[in-house]
Amino acid sequence: METKPASRLIYLDALRIIAVFLGLVYHSGRAFDFEAWHVKSPELSFAVQLFNDVLTMWRLPLLFLVSGAGTYFALKKRSSGSFIWDRVRRLFLPLIFGIFVIVPPQIYIERITPENPDRISAVNFSGTLWEFMLQRNFVPYPEGDLSWHHLWFLFYLFVFSVVLVPLLQRWRSAGMPRWNLWQMGLLLVVIDVTLRGAFPTQQDFFHDWANNFHYGALFCFGFWITGSARLQEQVEKNWKRAGLLLAITAPLWLMGMHEGSFEPYSAEFLIWMALRAVNQWAGLIAILGLASRIFTMEAAWIRWGRERVYPFYIWHQTVVVVVAYVVFKWNLNVGLGYASVLLVSGVLTVLLSDLVVRVPFLRPFFGVYLARKQRKLPAAKLRYSERDAT
Repeated sequence: METKPASRLIYLDALRIIAVFLGLVYHSGRAFDFEAWHVKSPELSFAVQLFNDVLTMWRLPLLFLVSGAGTYFALKKRSSGSFIWDRVRRLFLPLIFGIFVIVPPQIYIERITPENPDRISAVNFSGTLWEFMLQRNFVPYPEGDLSWHHLWFLFYLFVFSVVLVPLLQRWRSAGMPRWNLWQMGLLLVVIDVTLRGAFPTQQDFFHDWANNFHYGALFCFGFWITGSARLQEQVEKNWKRAGLLLAITAPLWLMGMHEGSFEPYSAEFLIWMALRAVNQWAGLIAILGLASRIFTMEAAWIRWGRERVYPFYIWHQTVVVVVAYVVFKWNLNVGLGYASVLLVSGVLTVLLSDLVVRVPFLRPFFGVYLARKQRKLPAAKLRYSERDAT
């Protein structure tokens, strides 16, 4: 059996915080790109669209990869039953709370802005937010008002964690599969080439099989890499080569993406899907390797962010939608509008996340559980525990 790392890897915590913050950057841009969304600026931007396209390639895959890594530590000294209960508390309870409390303001903003031609749902509402909350139609969105919006990530992660727990426990006890990094990348190519044409992205899980297998594989890869000294050595040796491969494939991928949509399973489609998967995996390996070089010390922002990153994720999109709705009334140009939405949303989301950590009553609804030795410390001195890995 290969040697397993005994302690948490600091760079994975840093990447998790960065990936969640990039979600705020991405969703701030969604109000200015050319795709349908819950709130839209009167003036859209090709530059923001291009930037968001680049973020899309690595942001969510990195989150699933790092979540798999966190699961390796969350399973430490836990039985399968204890781990599943922990996932219910940390993932499923915040998901339910989010569906009924956090997400509705986004739907409300969409309902009261019929002037937005690019909104996802064409249903209108006239009244206050409180009236909307009392009169909600509990039919799935977009026809109704019941949706998980950005919190779909929590459901996917919950299902992966619970369904895969027998395998995860086996891998922890018997050793990780003897795959190498390039075999893992090849699996992503096979998934995308075979499934993307039949199952375009839905984010509803039940009809989203290309993403289910793709993100599920990345979740497992994060678990494997974290629990395998051999794979970590491979990342260390190959991250620069992966970066070079990324530099070669990324421009080709971007060119293909802006050529327009390809007929599913045509030669062009298959080539582009394979290129997309190679580009993504090369980028992830390069990111892991570079981060392991940069984040070698536990900086103050990493300690501070560990407890707040999960509430930050839950809050951020609702804050962005509400802030964008207000900012658009200021009649700013795209540059100032985007900067205003990003800055104001960032500040408010940080403050709300900090509030969650400081108010014990709120913590369970956002999946925050402090280790016992932390509970009597001032909020500014709270330290991370492996019990808080998600």
